[in-house]
Amino acid sequence: MPDDAEAKTDAKTDAKTDTQPHEPRESWERQYQISGNIWGGIVDLPKLPAGTRVLEAGCGNGKALLAMQGKGLDIFAFDFSRTAAALAKQNLTARMSGEVLVGDASNLMFAAETFDVIFARHIIGHSLKETRDAIVAEFNRVLKTGGVLYFTEFEAADMKACGDIVSEPRTYMKKNGIMTHFFTEDEVRELFCDSGFECVSLQTHRWDLKVRGDRYPRAEVNGIFRKK
Repeated sequence: MPDDAEAKTDAKTDAKTDTQPHEPRESWERQYQISGNIWGGIVDLPKLPAGTRVLEAGCGNGKALLAMQGKGLDIFAFDFSRTAAALAKQNLTARMSGEVLVGDASNLMFAAETFDVIFARHIIGHSLKETRDAIVAEFNRVLKTGGVLYFTEFEAADMKACGDIVSEPRTYMKKNGIMTHFFTEDEVRELFCDSGFECVSLQTHRWDLKVRGDRYPRAEVNGIFRKK
């Protein structure tokens, strides 16, 4: 679940006119430099056997990374923001078998069939469709046959689906230059199943966020996909 503190200032507004996306790397770099630790720790992770080689894509300041420490996992994490990667390294509180790197999800530095598990939490949705397709293809390449990918992104009904309209449906840009695409379940299924994955499970988690007495809808799509 995303940090609700961020959502408190993000009430839905009418969409504005179409605009062109900024360079995402620059926008995220600026955001981490201004805000520091954007993400709180994530604790609702699946139990993995010791020795599992895990990749956290778009780790930010340590989304899932911190919860994976001390469990005997062989962990690699990356973010294309140098500031985010540096924060993730600083936030580590125990010995971790693995590395935190600076890298781009659409052009990964890892060899084919390297990882048993990939966590892709709120990373794919910050790109346009062509790049989303490239990212999923790269995840397929570096994941071992039979390996599992855990996916989380905002769903189309989420309160954050607002801002300046970008050149694709359900894709918006905030004033900070960060672009987000809001998915449907069918779209997520198509994104992965067209790229060599099979769907293990796919569901939308919905809840209400109460702000000053008003309730706002939150929604995330959560999927588990296995490489064929």
